[in-house]
Amino acid sequence: MEKDLAHVYLFNSPGSDRLNTLCPDCGETLITREFFGPMGSRITAHLPKARCACGSRPVITGEVAEKRYDEHGFFGGYRTTRAFEMLHAILVCIGAHDPEKVSELWFDLVQTDYLKEFHETVQLPDAYGAIIDRLALKTGCTQAGKRLKQYIGDTLVQIRSRARHADRPRVYYAMGYPCLP
Repeated sequence: MEKDLAHVYLFNSPGSDRLNTLCPDCGETLITREFFGPMGSRITAHLPKARCACGSRPVITGEVAEKRYDEHGFFGGYRTTRAFEMLHAILVCIGAHDPEKVSELWFDLVQTDYLKEFHETVQLPDAYGAIIDRLALKTGCTQAGKRLKQYIGDTLVQIRSRARHADRPRVYYAMGYPCLP
C-alpha cells in the first residue's frame, strides 16, 4: 500500500508502530499516534506542522491540535461500560463469583479512577498480567489469576514465534471474552 499511497497509517492496530504517519521520501516519523480503543487513535506527537526535515509534508487540511480534548467517561472509542465489560471478562475467567468481593472490587476501581490506567495498560500485551493480578488479588482468585496469566503469556510466545519472520504489518488483536481451553 505504501508503494502506491503516501502517508499511510494502519488504523485500529494496537501494539503497532503502523499507526504512525511516515515520510514517504525518507521514512522519518511525522505523526505519532497511540491506539485509543476500537475505532480510534489519537496523535501523541508530531513534527512542527508535520513537516519532515527533508522538506516533505503530508497533505493535511487544517492544523494538528496542540491541546487534546478528552470527553469525561469516554476512553478512546468506547464508553466506560466497555472497560467494565472487559474487566468482567477477566473476572469470569478467574472464577470471581463472590458478590461481596466483586462489589468491593467495582467500588475500588471507580474510587481509584483505575479505568484510565486500565485503558493505557490494556493496550500493552506484556502488561496485561498486571490487570489480572489486581483483579485476582482483590477477589481472592490468585491461583486462577496465575493460570490465566500463564495461558496469556504462553499464547503471546506462540504468536511472537510464528510472526517473527512474517512480513509487516504484524498485528494480533482480539476483542471480547477470552477463549480458554
